[in-house]
Amino acid sequence: MKKFLVLATLLCCMPAVRAFDPSKQLVIQTFPEGTVVFVNPSEMAAVKGTSTQRDMQYDVTANTLSDSVSFTCTVYTGQPLNADSAYLRTPASVHASAIELIYCEPKSNGWISRVRFYISASRLSSLLTVQTAPHIVFGATPDAPAFTLSDKKWDERRRVLSIMLEVLRQNNRQNR
Repeated sequence: MKKFLVLATLLCCMPAVRAFDPSKQLVIQTFPEGTVVFVNPSEMAAVKGTSTQRDMQYDVTANTLSDSVSFTCTVYTGQPLNADSAYLRTPASVHASAIELIYCEPKSNGWISRVRFYISASRLSSLLTVQTAPHIVFGATPDAPAFTLSDKKWDERRRVLSIMLEVLRQNNRQNR
């Protein structure tokens, strides 16, 4: 009986363990013209030895009217971000994309830049087959700001982004 009470007490005191639900990371809006899918903001860890001051925040948006997926990122650096391209690097490939600077302004003892870049849905789909998280690097210099995800976070992001692409495929099919 004593063992039962101890076990019951432990079970009652343990926080609820919740499984990761990728669909809760998406905001889906359907309009007569098409469907927009927004992936809630997330963070990528800064790669040590690069010129970033902290982790990067980013969000992803896609819609049925375009074959492109947009990544909008907030990057913190010691100097103004001086890059014209974002590189998505995996062990097997590098994909370059022009970046659009939304704003760059001083913040505390550094700079905050908000940038956007686009990749095709097909390119994103192929990236999602890679087991190792890609690095996102802003610029081509050796100390360019670089970011990546842990294996666990990459697995979660892959599931979310795969669902996003499937929502777009299904809604494109419905609109034809």
